[in-house]
Amino acid sequence: MNIRNYFILICFILVSCSSQINNKTLIYNDKYVCISEEKESCSNTMFEKCGKSYDLIKEEYYTYFFKPNRYIITFKCN
Repeated sequence: MNIRNYFILICFILVSCSSQINNKTLIYNDKYVCISEEKESCSNTMFEKCGKSYDLIKEEYYTYFFKPNRYIITFKCN
């Protein structure tokens, strides 16, 4: 590998590690499932995807002792 390839690899690693995205969004048929450690993160994702027109299908919060807590929300855009 030359220096340019190392530079690109290092930049990619730095960008991926410093990303502010702290949730995962899954799409199943016409439903979205957001998984995050914070409720606000999923609320923001829901607003970005649907605006103010959505149906909240399911809202769950799991607490764990040795892992970060999980907030899971299932919603559908109207």
